[in-house]
Amino acid sequence: AETIITGQSQITTTSQVVIDGVQFLDNAAYTLAIADSFVALRVLASSAGAGHVIENSVFMRDPVSDPVGYSAGTFVGSALQPTHRGMEIAAVAAGAAITVENNLFTGTNTTSAYAGDSWRSAVYSNGGTGSTLIQNNTFENARSAINADNFSPTVTITGNDFSQGTAISVGVGSNAANVTTITNN
Repeated sequence: AETIITGQSQITTTSQVVIDGVQFLDNAAYTLAIADSFVALRVLASSAGAGHVIENSVFMRDPVSDPVGYSAGTFVGSALQPTHRGMEIAAVAAGAAITVENNLFTGTNTTSAYAGDSWRSAVYSNGGTGSTLIQNNTFENARSAINADNFSPTVTITGNDFSQGTAISVGVGSNAANVTTITNN
C-alpha cells in the first residue's frame, strides 16, 4: 500500500527529490468560493540535472463534506469554484528540470468536474526556461487537468489521458505561437 499524505506538502530544495508511489489526499471541507485555496503538492524550487521527479502517485480530491448549496451535478461558476489544485509547479529555472509521469489525478465526483468538489487544476504549471515534462498521466474528474501558464517550448505535455473536464489550457501571455510540445494526448 502507498503512503497517504493528507494536507499540503511542498518541495523547497534545489537538491533532487523523487516522489514515487505516494497518495496525496485532499479531503478538506471547503466553501463555494474562489478564495478557498488548497494545493496538495507545491514544487517551489527547481533542481538541476535530472531534476525533481513525481511518479506513480495518486492525487485524490475527496472532500469530507460538502457545503450548503452544493449539488454534485450542478455547474459552479469560476467565482464560486474553490481553488484546489493537485500540484502547482513554480517557474522552472534554466538548467533545472521536473518530470511528472505515470500519476493518477482524480476525484470522487464522477457526475460533474464543474461542481466545486473536484480539482480546479490537477496540475498548474508556471512554465519557465528549464525543462518541464508532464507525460503518461491519467486525469479524471478535474475541472482543468493541466493549466500551462507562461507556456514555452521547454514545457512538454505528452501521452496523457483525460476524462471529464478541460484537458489542457494554455495561459494568457504565453508565447505559444508555435505550440509543438503538446502531443499525443
